[in-house]
Amino acid sequence: MNWLVDLFTQGSVAHTIVVYCLIIVLGMSLGKVKVHGISLGATFVLFVGLLLGHFEVNIQSDVLEFLKTFGLILFIFSVGLQVGPGFFSSFKQGGMRLNLLACLMVFLGVGTTIALFYILQEKVSLPMLVGVMSGSVTATPGLAAAEEALDQLHYLYNTPIEPLSLGYAVAYPVGVVGTILVMMLLRALFRVKPHEEEQALELRTDMAQRPDILTFKITNPEIDNLTVTQMKERFGHQVIVTRVFDGEKVFIPKANTPLHTGYIILVITKDEDRLNLQHWLGEE
Repeated sequence: MNWLVDLFTQGSVAHTIVVYCLIIVLGMSLGKVKVHGISLGATFVLFVGLLLGHFEVNIQSDVLEFLKTFGLILFIFSVGLQVGPGFFSSFKQGGMRLNLLACLMVFLGVGTTIALFYILQEKVSLPMLVGVMSGSVTATPGLAAAEEALDQLHYLYNTPIEPLSLGYAVAYPVGVVGTILVMMLLRALFRVKPHEEEQALELRTDMAQRPDILTFKITNPEIDNLTVTQMKERFGHQVIVTRVFDGEKVFIPKANTPLHTGYIILVITKDEDRLNLQHWLGEE
């Protein structure tokens, strides 16, 4: 049984993996607990890690460095897979405005951090304040970028390495809990009823996704002699051609049915693609 005791007490690669697994399992389990309808989710993993760190549960530094970098890679990669397919199309639906607001938030955070550095008369180091800034806005990639920059400065100029993670860990809980409290306060002030808002949002979403049945006369010469499948592939949006009028008769097209200028086609598509179809096919 000594090996089992050593697994939980002696520093090793296996010990590090066990500690990380315990932190993740406990954090995800406790994150599902709801208090007044609110749960912290995956954020609770950080709180469990802070608790174990408080009790001086140590792990190997080289393994820690690897897991930290590898975890950040997985995080960025997963976010890219999740939002990547709709990233560029989001610019057509207010994405540019949202990205500008995000940039404004970053610049405000940087400006506030620099201002605090001088207001506090350099009592708190700038790297530590950068960690506080990253934690207050729960920006883990920002913390990783700052740590990488400090590592490069240490390598080039032998500057001291400061524990950014300490400032991050102190500010992160405030950033999470503070945001929840502000949202609860705003909900109470404006008397927002989440259930009714969810129903209204679902209704608006259903209306936005409801398909439109449109009729177009093909005038674009680029479409002439393209099959239905080729036309859909070049258009790049979801569209279904249900009927075609060639000037003499109306028929149901097949995937390999050629289309020609002058044809009138009946299509089913999203309302948001109406203008795109007008530019691509011709007059409605």
